Amino acid sequence: MWSVKRRPAGPQTAAPDSGWLTGAGQPIVSVRGVSLAFGGLTVLNEVSIDVPQGSVVAIVGPNGSGKTSLLNCISGVYQPHAGQILFEGTELRGKRPPEITKLGIARTFQGVEIPRNLTVAEIGLLGRHLALSAKYGFVAYGLGIPRLNGAERRERDYVVSVAEQIGLGPYVNDRVSGLPFGLAKRADILRALCCRPQVLLLDEPAAGLTVTEKAELISVIKEVADGSVTVCVVEHDMGFLEQVSTLMAVMVSGQVVFEGSVADGLARPEVAIALHGLSDMADDFGADDFGADGSSEAVPAGVTGDETSAAAS
Repeated sequence: MWSVKRRPAGPQTAAPDSGWLTGAGQPIVSVRGVSLAFGGLTVLNEVSIDVPQGSVVAIVGPNGSGKTSLLNCISGVYQPHAGQILFEGTELRGKRPPEITKLGIARTFQGVEIPRNLTVAEIGLLGRHLALSAKYGFVAYGLGIPRLNGAERRERDYVVSVAEQIGLGPYVNDRVSGLPFGLAKRADILRALCCRPQVLLLDEPAAGLTVTEKAELISVIKEVADGSVTVCVVEHDMGFLEQVSTLMAVMVSGQVVFEGSVADGLARPEVAIALHGLSDMADDFGADDFGADGSSEAVPAGVTGDETSAAAS
């Protein structure tokens, strides 16, 4: 099983109490008053949300409600114009995606935004390259110094073990380009898990999957959560979310209009109105959260090729 990265204890900034933390762990990620705009278009408007440690939190809402934008701010792809984003008390605003990955937050994007010419094992190794370069030095790692051969073998063994845990063991030597769509998306989850995160951000992981692939993904997410990784998932398929999450935040027009248990949320008329039709959008791939220029946030501008493995993490 993958091992979760633990950070040394140190001074931390206390986050304000959240109404949904009763009976849940303390917040590992706290978003406070975060605002984001592109030109004259406000995408996030003073968003506040807590992600309790050890939980699986669903972030839901209509297309364009700001869900992906929120993940982009937490992971450093976007820099909000106001507010705080705290990870175990450490401010994330101003940090670049690789720095946030090293701290312990990894993410996936909506589509299969990984190099399709690589094998599944090589995709997993992309999630380990930050650790290797930090341990041995970027130059030594980049030049392939012989003393790294043993380290790379150990890292590959680690990647294979994680792949087996999430059902990719038989495909570790297969190229992503030859995999079914569901397995290709799972390879991106493998990359993120191989970063050894404490928090995993999943952006529409079930979009475009078959019924069987969704059932397999539910098992994967439950396995990840049982392994002490906190999961925050954006998804349209409410049936899927009801099986993997117990907490939910509902976003409408860049604001959080509800946060609490899934059962409580689905019982409220105002939440039902906000979520009307989402269950019918489960296969509406890549339609969420368009930027001010009309382009999708699934692949942020300027993040392509090898940059995706680090910046997207």
